Amino acid sequence: MLRVDWTRHTSLKISGDICYGASDISVADTFREEALEVRRQLAVRHYDAVFCSPLSRARNLCEACGFGDRAVIDSRVAERNFGDFEGLRWEEIDELTRKSPELLDEYGDLLPPNGESVGELLARVSDFVTDLRCGGYHRVLVFCHGGVINSARSLEGLLRREQLFIDVPLYGSVTSLEYADLDEREVIYW
Repeated sequence: MLRVDWTRHTSLKISGDICYGASDISVADTFREEALEVRRQLAVRHYDAVFCSPLSRARNLCEACGFGDRAVIDSRVAERNFGDFEGLRWEEIDELTRKSPELLDEYGDLLPPNGESVGELLARVSDFVTDLRCGGYHRVLVFCHGGVINSARSLEGLLRREQLFIDVPLYGSVTSLEYADLDEREVIYW
């Protein structure tokens, strides 16, 4: 059995009505206090492996929690890339999609120009989880983002696709998921 502790980065210096996704945003002034609390939560656990998003908000937390020297940087756990929508207000994006319905897929999800679809996000998180399940790990720590954590939850049937960017885990929270081990012969390659 594999247990993964998906850990979301701490609060950011950006307004909540801005789409930031894969943009490298600075952490809030409360970072030290928030990171200390996350570190306390993680200190009682032993990990076979530690992975981290390449974005600085996740790397900063990883380092503050004492795992910087162990962490493997993996772009599959970076936040969704919203392409040309990065930095826009969500109300601007809503207006754009009303005027241009081709910016939405068959599920009603954004198809940001020069960005990534929800399907692509789910596929890369699925690929990451499959590699972990084949890796012989028992407990893994991942420093990442709300969209990635919810993708992992959705892939396990714990969250509906339309909730991926609505019911996002709190900053600095740890979401633990358990996975059955996979034998490499069971993996389907596309």
